[in-house]
Amino acid sequence: MKNKLEQLVVNISDRKNLNPITDSMQLMRLAREILDTTKFTSNKCESISQIDGNPAIIKKVYISGKSSVEYFEITYMSNGQELTKKYSKQEFYDL
Repeated sequence: MKNKLEQLVVNISDRKNLNPITDSMQLMRLAREILDTTKFTSNKCESISQIDGNPAIIKKVYISGKSSVEYFEITYMSNGQELTKKYSKQEFYDL
């Protein structure tokens, strides 16, 4: 069965020191990273058919970090159960 990603959420929480005028390059870098990450994540979720050796259908992805993308929390269905697993960015990319 093909994955049907229902929800993709991005939360980068450390925005306190970013000023749109003086930190425009940092904001552009972050916006580009989020755009690239969401595209990659959508494609990646379509290709995942198993997690930990069990069949998996990805339903939700929550992407988080302090000043850049750091973690992926995946909610998926496996054997009739809804499960959640958290990965570092590299661990998710390596799935």
